[in-house]
Amino acid sequence: MGGVMNSVHSWGRYHYQVMNDVVAGIVWSLAPTVLVGLLFWVIMRAIIRADRTERKAYSRLEAEERARRGLPQKP
Repeated sequence: MGGVMNSVHSWGRYHYQVMNDVVAGIVWSLAPTVLVGLLFWVIMRAIIRADRTERKAYSRLEAEERARRGLPQKP
């Protein structure tokens, strides 16, 4: 009886270890893709925000220059 219980218990440990290995393999295989995707997203977000800020600054500068010269505002 003890032999059956020990074999069931060891099978449970083996199954648990196999599942851990599978999950670890999935995580390790997806991690580089996810990290590169996040890095790409952060870089693109920074570029878009910088462009938006630059356009606002340029529009403000252009409006000030038009007002200084007495030109009509740009539509």
